[in-house]
Amino acid sequence: PLLLTHFMKYYTHGPDTQARTVSSEAMELLARQLWPGNIREIENLAKYLLTVTEGNVEVADLPPPYNAEPEEGHVPPAVPSPDGMDISSSPPPVPGAGASMEEMERRYMLSVLEMTKWNVTAAARHAGIKRTTFSSRMKKLGISR
Repeated sequence: PLLLTHFMKYYTHGPDTQARTVSSEAMELLARQLWPGNIREIENLAKYLLTVTEGNVEVADLPPPYNAEPEEGHVPPAVPSPDGMDISSSPPPVPGAGASMEEMERRYMLSVLEMTKWNVTAAARHAGIKRTTFSSRMKKLGISR
């Protein structure tokens, strides 16, 4: 919960952008999932949720398999939640669950471009890649202003 909350805040930018939260029901469901321990998977889930949701995140916004109860017999270790209550740890998100990796990349790039008002240099910097690479991916994905 702490990492997901951190990444949701970290990737929410702009003066007119209100911080988005994950509902307690969605967080509890995520906390019951298996997570192999890779922080990048939690980071990817935060980016995914910020890209495909409009407001605060609800259970219906979670991609499969995180929108369902984990397999029976799984008892994750307890981890402290932001409010101090013990809740279980969660499994990593499947980037683009329900969509291809290209579609997820396309959505992410469009959201970064919109956030930077279509400034390709700023968008590439935000994405952490070279401008030429970003421009090349835009062309491959059919993204143009």
